[in-house]
Amino acid sequence: MADIGDCSKTGQFINFPSGEGFIAPYEGAPDEIEKYGESKTKGILPDNQHDNLMKYRVEKNKIIEAIGTGKKVEERRKFFNKNDTRRNIAELGIGCNPRAVVTGNTLEDEKVGGLHIAYGNSDHIGGKTKSDLHIDICFPKGLPAEAKTLTLINDDNSKIELIRNSRLRYELL
Repeated sequence: MADIGDCSKTGQFINFPSGEGFIAPYEGAPDEIEKYGESKTKGILPDNQHDNLMKYRVEKNKIIEAIGTGKKVEERRKFFNKNDTRRNIAELGIGCNPRAVVTGNTLEDEKVGGLHIAYGNSDHIGGKTKSDLHIDICFPKGLPAEAKTLTLINDDNSKIELIRNSRLRYELL
């Protein structure tokens, strides 16, 4: 999906500033597993909550663990345990607004030329999970955790480096 600032259709939503492309990843919902198998989304997801960098372990498109020690990490564990749907990896997004700047406001930070990943609710963007929240984690240049590179691999195994040196390659758009 693309948010280009057009909100002319009934039931459509956007946020401001505009300028992102996003998709709900394959979640491996119960009605899909028999046909497509489990989700293969896995890895370590960094998060900077209130100037406290922490990491989450992701398996099968779910946050399964908040890694580390301390009060903030324990608060995150309780937060995820309160509602299991919060663990869902809900969105993979690319900010593509060349005028957006890192301000600390997620609605603008996610539009800066870079990667963002959200957890929680995904049904509003075509996913399968309904949750009580949708939280974006942004990784553009200028934030504590940056996506230094992002390479897309096509079906024919050709590659496109979309983010290089923590910056979106606008010339590809």
